Amino acid sequence: MWLSRSGCRGPDGGHRRGGPFAGACYLPEAVSSGRNNLLLVLYSHIVSAEPSPLLLHSDLADMLFDIIEAPVSERELRLHSIRQASPETAVELERLLQCHDAAGEFLLRPADLPDDELPQRVLSSGLLLAERFLIEQFLGAGGFGEVYLALDQDLGRRVAIKTIRPSSMARPDFIDRSKEEIRAARAVAHRNLCRLYDLHRATLNGAEIIFLSMEWICGPTLAEYLRERVPTESEAYGMAEQLLAGVAELHSRGVIHCDLKSSNVMLDPEPDGGHRVVVTDFGMARMKPLGGQDTLTVLQSGWAAGTPAYMAPEQLRGAKGSVASDLHAVGVILFELRTRRVPFEGDSPLDIAMARLEHDAPSVRRFDRTVSKPWDRAIAACLERKPEDRPGSALEVMALLNGERRALSRRWFVAGAAAAVGVPAGYLVWSRLEQGDGLSLAARRSMQLGAMFLRDRNRQSFESAVQEYSSVTRAFPDYAPAWAGLADAYSSLNGFGFADTREMLRKATEAGRRAVELDPRNGRVLGVYARNLSMNVRHWLEAEPYFVKAMRLSPDDPRLTAWYAAHLGRLARYREALELLQRGLDAHPDDLALNYQLATEYLRAGRLGDFEAASRELVRLFFDKPLCRLTLARALEFSGKLDEAEGEIQEAERLGAGGAAVQLRVTLAAARGRMELARRLAVQVGQKWDRGEVEAVQFAVVCLVTGQDHKAIEILNEGFNREDSSVLYAPTYIYFARLRHTEEFVRFARRLGLPG
Repeated sequence: MWLSRSGCRGPDGGHRRGGPFAGACYLPEAVSSGRNNLLLVLYSHIVSAEPSPLLLHSDLADMLFDIIEAPVSERELRLHSIRQASPETAVELERLLQCHDAAGEFLLRPADLPDDELPQRVLSSGLLLAERFLIEQFLGAGGFGEVYLALDQDLGRRVAIKTIRPSSMARPDFIDRSKEEIRAARAVAHRNLCRLYDLHRATLNGAEIIFLSMEWICGPTLAEYLRERVPTESEAYGMAEQLLAGVAELHSRGVIHCDLKSSNVMLDPEPDGGHRVVVTDFGMARMKPLGGQDTLTVLQSGWAAGTPAYMAPEQLRGAKGSVASDLHAVGVILFELRTRRVPFEGDSPLDIAMARLEHDAPSVRRFDRTVSKPWDRAIAACLERKPEDRPGSALEVMALLNGERRALSRRWFVAGAAAAVGVPAGYLVWSRLEQGDGLSLAARRSMQLGAMFLRDRNRQSFESAVQEYSSVTRAFPDYAPAWAGLADAYSSLNGFGFADTREMLRKATEAGRRAVELDPRNGRVLGVYARNLSMNVRHWLEAEPYFVKAMRLSPDDPRLTAWYAAHLGRLARYREALELLQRGLDAHPDDLALNYQLATEYLRAGRLGDFEAASRELVRLFFDKPLCRLTLARALEFSGKLDEAEGEIQEAERLGAGGAAVQLRVTLAAARGRMELARRLAVQVGQKWDRGEVEAVQFAVVCLVTGQDHKAIEILNEGFNREDSSVLYAPTYIYFARLRHTEEFVRFARRLGLPG
């Protein structure tokens, strides 16, 4: 193995010449697995070293391993002997030893450890660790230990436990440095970053064990998700937006991740069927997922930290991680989001590293011509070879994704570690929305932030969206999209039960009406207003003219199509709703809202076979969304496949369905004839109703299946009084079929404006 500054021999004995990596080397495959991880070390060392006349050969690697394996007391003696024979060789060995010592034992482990060769697990299911953590399940093993799911009995929540290998614990500075990193990590609190809770000690079988507790995220990694499907540009945008929010928060706190990759990004299922994108494994104790890319992790020196497929050229040459290198890794992840591949691939980490150093990154449009130009520009900017040519922040990457052709003014930034931002980092993620001419930069920013907050789907974010849109309506009272956004924010506060229903509906309707007055030919504006009207129990029958006009102006909008179809279904116009949805799915076959609404309309129409088929397709397309699992469970219940329905409910709960699954457990228990269990569960649903945590139609169904018909009608009427929009589903919901001709139900239907 001859490594030369002036050139190097390939397998055919010839030389490779030219290019920025003229010193690239040929490394034969006949290298033991114990030494294989050292190849990239040697490679990066040669690249980053100053030019030297010294030729390095395989004997150097043998010398290095002899010194590494020798007792510490003998190292200096061996180096002294080598120094006398060849001072230059000794210098090279000392430099390589510094790299090795910084990396610790990681480089000496085989690069690919088969599953059946994993060490015996430290913990077992059912073990109570530190008299607090009940171990439930083994999740995986990595370079620094093992990962388990556990129940924190003190706080009543599930957490992830990461054990620390004894070899790491033996390092004298490990615990002190770990405590410092945990203190820094705990100061970073953001919905798109995995929370690190604490470092713990316990005694197990007479030996001390050190472990970390951190947030448990039940969803798949982004890498796993991408093995199953390619997200649409809209879905990819939402993921990119959240990823950049997390990275911006890290950087604003002076934290550099250094190992961003798709297997360190997790997708936490949300009740609405979406995902919370969560960046994991920052700061310490990084895990190498089984079957994933090889990770070279160096905790202290910053040398060669990361995964070759995601590492920036300067990292491969030995530079420490930086904001620019993190953004390079973000560019690789964005590339994956659109193509399900990384820009540089190879048979080994060395091949990947060499390709990254010798070539410019390919355009993402080379692999998918449908990728928009803003995406192409944003990814290309992140993957620039020189760090100074990349965007200066996650905010600038988001601006490029939004179509901005040049970076934003640095006046948004203040002096501080890692380009600290003058406002909370969550506010720095920009979102696409109609921007219009004539708005100030601050107003355009508020429009984009408002749209971002709407996607977060929590009370604080919805309230922040109201503030952002309100600031635009005050400064630019004639700008229709701002009023439409404000209407959307108010209706979201109402729909998710975060604020008084009557007040939010009134404000949503007023804001929507103002938007329509300003721009009556804007399909999006009309659609938002129509949707708000259609969810208002006192005005829902007024929505259709606005839907019709909005559909004429924006016939290809999948969200608008799903809204209008839902409205038609509530009017029992099933055939029209199904035809509309089929047209929408022809253009957008992978749209979640359209597929979900199709299943819903089959149920309303009483086409239970089609309902089951559509629900199965829903789960096939969106296997990780609890809402889809619950929809299939309902279909299986109606088909009499009760055991399979139970399995889908359990899967939905595993994915984070929470209390949404309780109502289904009541109806399933009733279908099995287990009425005592159904009634006990019904009491729980009733308590949730009293606290405002359950929709009226859900509790009414629970009352029906437990034999409380009169109470079910009472709940629907109380829901109407509360202006709970879920009561609009009752007249067409199959559970209420036997009540539709009763006097009580007819009176309720007339309150909704129906003939009864």
